[in-house]
Amino acid sequence: MRLRQGPLLEAAIIYVVSTSVSLVILIATFGANFGAVTNTFTLEAIFLLLPSFVLWVISGQFLKGRSAIARFFTQITINSVIGVAALILTSQVIGAVEADSRAAVTTSMYAVVVAYYLGTLAGSAVCNFWYVLVTNRRS
Repeated sequence: MRLRQGPLLEAAIIYVVSTSVSLVILIATFGANFGAVTNTFTLEAIFLLLPSFVLWVISGQFLKGRSAIARFFTQITINSVIGVAALILTSQVIGAVEADSRAAVTTSMYAVVVAYYLGTLAGSAVCNFWYVLVTNRRS
């Protein structure tokens, strides 16, 4: 079965790869503390990856005929903006946390954003430099 190349399929590829990579990064970061892994991964999936998916699909509609490099840099820009916005928004939450647990919350949030960014970077690279180029070569 061959799937037609389109913005929704490309966004799904990025989502799957970034989910897998970021889960591995979070497991490597938190080790055997699976409560922390599941909590941080849930936060990442809901508040970072889901809005990114929507924006990848919308931007993909506007960049349909463009090169893989243009789409890659657009996706990386979306990921960067969402990651920075997450850090800015959570800095207010971190400021309201009690002083003794502030370091743990800060470390967790940085781990989530780093895992998100590295995962989406890997997902965008796989999508644009492997999937898109391979399917365009076959056509």
